[in-house]
Amino acid sequence: MSKPLSLRQVFLVTLMLLLTACGYHLRGSYALPERLKQMYLQGESLALREQFRLALRTASGQLLSAPNNAGVIVHIINEENSQQVLSLNERGRSNELELYYRLNYEILDAKQKRVSACASSRN
Repeated sequence: MSKPLSLRQVFLVTLMLLLTACGYHLRGSYALPERLKQMYLQGESLALREQFRLALRTASGQLLSAPNNAGVIVHIINEENSQQVLSLNERGRSNELELYYRLNYEILDAKQKRVSACASSRN
């Protein structure tokens, strides 16, 4: 005689079916071109360096500590965090903030030649 399913098992199976039905799937690693597998960051903050290191590690890449063997050098021109108050509470303190992150950078090849002009990213 088979054992009835527990409530927990039913919940887990239902959750898995719902997640796969909506198209959700875990992000796996992605393949980088050989040229991008060894990268050097120039002029970065510690937080940005750590994010790059983690992203490259998941893609079988490496963030180098010197530009000597790098296939690509990412030169950080400017990195800026800012915020804007969206609403205040009855005491005049901020209730909601809008956070901005701006990054200006250029990409250089191993010979320090510019591959891409100065680009800006704002989130």
